[in-house]
Order: sequence, then structure tokens, then C-alpha cells
Amino acid sequence: MKFKAQLEQAKSSVMTAESALSQRQSEQVAAQAVVRQRIAELDASVKTP
Repeated sequence: MKFKAQLEQAKSSVMTAESALSQRQSEQVAAQAVVRQRIAELDASVKTP
């Protein structure tokens, strides 16, 4: 019985870690989009006389 509880705890920990990783990946994608937008804005301001 103890082994089963440990296994369930490990599965729960993995699911939590996967969820956190997914969240961080989403945040990274969003941050990269902001960077691309800022670069585009900078390029546009430099090209505008």
C-alpha cells in the first residue's frame, strides 16, 4: 500500500512539473512576441524620417 501511495505522489509531482513547464513555455512565447513587436516598432521608428 505504501508503494502505491508513493507512486501516486510521484505521478502528481510529475503532473505539477509538466503544468509548470507548460506555463513557463507559454510565458516564453508571449515574451518572444513582445520582443518581436518592440523590434518592429524600433525598426519602424528608425526608418521614419
